[in-house]
Amino acid sequence: MADDNSGLVPSGSRRSFLAGVGSLAGMSAVGRTAASEDGNAHAKQGGSDSMSSHEPTNLVDGVEQTDNFPQTATAVAAIEKGGQIKYEYRKDIPGFILDRALYSSVVYPGDYGFFTQTAGGDGDPLDFLALTEDGLFTGCIFDLRPVAVIRMNDTGEKDDKIIGVPADDPRFGHIEAREDIPEHQQNVIEEFFRTYKNLEPGDAEIVIEGWDSRDAAYDILKQGHQEWKRLQQGNGEGAAESSD
Repeated sequence: MADDNSGLVPSGSRRSFLAGVGSLAGMSAVGRTAASEDGNAHAKQGGSDSMSSHEPTNLVDGVEQTDNFPQTATAVAAIEKGGQIKYEYRKDIPGFILDRALYSSVVYPGDYGFFTQTAGGDGDPLDFLALTEDGLFTGCIFDLRPVAVIRMNDTGEKDDKIIGVPADDPRFGHIEAREDIPEHQQNVIEEFFRTYKNLEPGDAEIVIEGWDSRDAAYDILKQGHQEWKRLQQGNGEGAAESSD
C-alpha cells in the first residue's frame, strides 16, 4: 500500500541526508560497504555461499515526506547550482544518469531536483529550484521550504517549477515569499528557464506565464503527493523520474 512507510528513510529537518544514496558515487560507496559486510559474514559462517545483497534506496518512492509537509518538503538535488550538465533519476536502476549537457552558454541559477513521493500529470516527480549559496551534490536529500512558484508552459504543456530554500540554512531564513527574493534574482531565474533549451534540436517554445504564491506551491505539492499515492495504489511506475 502507498501509506506503508516501513523501512523508509526517515524525514525531518534534523537531517539532510548526505550519504548520496541513489547517486552513482553513493551507490558505489554503499556497494563497497555491503561487500565488506558480506565478506565478514561469509568468513564468520565458515565459507557459506549465501551472501546478502544491498539494494539502493529508490529516492522517488522510498524516501518519505516531512512531518510538516508541505510547509517543508523532502527534496533530492539532481543538478548543482552553476552546472550545465543535466542528470536524470531513474527508478529502474535506481540511480542518476547523465541526460544531456545544456546547449546554450547558461548555468543553473540554483540547485535543481525533484520532490520525493510526488507526481505531476505526466507521472514524473514535481520539480524545484532551490536558492543556495553553495551547490549541493547530486543525490543529496534535504528539506526544502517552498516560497513561490514560477508558472511555465513548455511547448504547450504545463511545466511549473517550485522555488524554495533549504530549511536548514539560516542564510535564507529571511526568505518567506516571492517578495523576499531580490528582483534581479527573479529576473535571472526567469531568463534561465526561458532560454535554457535554446540551440537544442527540436522546436521547444517556453513561455514564462508569471509567478505565484507560497500557498500555490503548497497546493501543487499536496496535489502531487495525492497523485503519487494514486499511482502507487495502481502500481503505476515510470523509468525516467526527472522532467525537463
